[in-house]
Amino acid sequence: MPRATDTDIGEDHLIDENGGALRFRTFYRGSVKQNSVHEFLSSTTDGDNIALLGSTTSLVTLEMTSKANCRLPFPYVVASLDLPSNGRRPLDELAKQANLPFIYEQCHVLEAQQFTLEPVYVAIFSTELPKPKLIAAKWSPQILPNKQMLLASLNSHGVFLLLTKPSECTRWKELNGLDVAVHLRDVLQKPYKVNPSEINNFQDYQHFIDRSWITIMAWGPTKLRLFSHTLILGTASGHIWVLSLSPDGGRLLDHWQMQTDLNRICFLQVFQDLLLVGDVNGLVNLYNFASASLELTLVKNLWLKSDRMGIQQAEITHCRNRNCTYITFCKGAHLLTWCEQSDGNWLETRFYVGGMKITALAGITSNSYILATAQSKIYKIQVVHKSNNHLSLTMKPLQIKSCENYQILGLFNSRHKNLYTAVLSPKKEYLQTTSKLRNKLHLHVGSIHQRDPLIQLAANLKLHEPINSSADLLAEVRLTLFFKKSMQKYLNFSSLEYLQFHQRATEAQLQHLQLVYHILTPIYEMQTKIFQYSCRNENTKCRLDLLLAMLTTTHMRLRLQYLASLSAKDLTPFQILASQKMFKEFARLKRKLQINLNAEEHPDDIITRHFLDQMDIHFEDLREQLNVKAEKDEQHIQLGQSLLLCSISYVEMPLSLDRCYCTLCSRPILMNKQNLEQLYENGPKILIFCPFCHGSYKYDLVNS
Repeated sequence: MPRATDTDIGEDHLIDENGGALRFRTFYRGSVKQNSVHEFLSSTTDGDNIALLGSTTSLVTLEMTSKANCRLPFPYVVASLDLPSNGRRPLDELAKQANLPFIYEQCHVLEAQQFTLEPVYVAIFSTELPKPKLIAAKWSPQILPNKQMLLASLNSHGVFLLLTKPSECTRWKELNGLDVAVHLRDVLQKPYKVNPSEINNFQDYQHFIDRSWITIMAWGPTKLRLFSHTLILGTASGHIWVLSLSPDGGRLLDHWQMQTDLNRICFLQVFQDLLLVGDVNGLVNLYNFASASLELTLVKNLWLKSDRMGIQQAEITHCRNRNCTYITFCKGAHLLTWCEQSDGNWLETRFYVGGMKITALAGITSNSYILATAQSKIYKIQVVHKSNNHLSLTMKPLQIKSCENYQILGLFNSRHKNLYTAVLSPKKEYLQTTSKLRNKLHLHVGSIHQRDPLIQLAANLKLHEPINSSADLLAEVRLTLFFKKSMQKYLNFSSLEYLQFHQRATEAQLQHLQLVYHILTPIYEMQTKIFQYSCRNENTKCRLDLLLAMLTTTHMRLRLQYLASLSAKDLTPFQILASQKMFKEFARLKRKLQINLNAEEHPDDIITRHFLDQMDIHFEDLREQLNVKAEKDEQHIQLGQSLLLCSISYVEMPLSLDRCYCTLCSRPILMNKQNLEQLYENGPKILIFCPFCHGSYKYDLVNS
């Protein structure tokens, strides 16, 4: 099945009703608590993970998941961290070394104003210091060795935190080890003055503080340092620091720094080997990472006018059709786009969207965007190349229902650009009658495309990659099923009636059954909640039991076919044991299905009998090839066995608190991966995924 590309996601695939405005189709509406909405900021790393920075008391993140509860089909796991009101302030140690009352007396009016408005300058003398505001929170593109996620957060007092949590957990915790802000202040930087008491004016004091004041941060591309984390810091003095952290995030391995021609850096965004940098004066530079190095080189000064409008929203994309890179960002109500062509030439254009400010920006394809303005208007922007080698932007309105009285504060597209999340806040006072309503952000999850998520999911399902990277496609399939969109199409795809199991099992058939699993499972979960005691739910349960038997037998046949291709004398003790256990598991499944066939009004009795007849032939043939004799107790297998079996080898698992299980369906496997690799043709080169849902596995160790 072909993979969806940028050319497939064109104008014709956008939802367009009767030739009118484009439409945002909402699947689900939710909300999260935020107590400082007027200072809202947000960010995302890969589209599937979002950080909401509209609260002075807590950090709230949204993590894309396919394990949506049918009673609450919200495709995100909401995680949070309570922030201390009076936390540590790394810049106070510098401020204590200067005579602040004397410096303040020497200031002129503008300097005194800046002195008092910036908390980091006067924090040690403030009786009522303003609460710190989160100004950045971004995920590392790489996970930690213990399979936990890594997040960096930064507040307005210069406090830098590294946070960690297991996947789909609801609480963050601080990662012990390296304090980045303190390490930058005391180790990486040379002393600014031999005697800090010689700082006698505000300009010297400002330079003394600004060089250690981290104002923004981002994670660098993973290709710079394999198995390590690259952290990019921007300071108030215009320096860029690139730090290479150890795989566990606890040590600094290497660093590099550069003095730019910018003022206080307020924006950093990474795309492949490009780094977009903006400062508070509105200047914007584009840098490039040297190959396998932490060093940066200037590519182009994109904006040289000091207009005091720092950028907060940007999109950088690469167009494969034209082999060019688009850099797009907003300033006020203007959208500016640069295009770097393959021959090194640059094209640029700008477009006035309307209103006072662009409040949200997200990509649709490599050359089109969706944006929102402070007037609650949403538009689709298209980059157009004219025949005279000029660049221009076109705009079309986009409709979203029930948002007339709300301001759109953020727009995010998922990894595969199939789901869009709009973050809204009421702009009418009568809609915020209570404090609970005032401290709430509304989330609309929907789509602007007419593409089939099932086709996309099938195109992205690969043998050597877990399906976890397609969590947004799985989430859209679940949302579509929940709202009964194209239900008949999904039922036809998941039909088991016409499946034929030939003599040799194939990986392609296993992947097809895995896709059917991802359809039947949410249908059964939904019907369990709605039709708890009806025959409709029983029919789906019987069909799901049959599908699980098909998945199990197909997986076992693939493993047994590989073992049968080996010489009998070359089989290891574990391979022999696993083959015996697989035949025993088939006998148990066969007995279970036969008991279900004896029940009245079995919905799939013909399909089940045909399936069992085919499996009897195939497993008997494999038994002869492997010379495995049937055990006596296989004819009288106990269905109610309490033994915990490995879902790959079907060998009994020992009792232990250490376990390895699928991250999607929680089915367990043996901890000894080397034994399991003996059941696969490529051995240690193969990545083992769940045979039922194609999810990756996670290890939980008691001592970790």
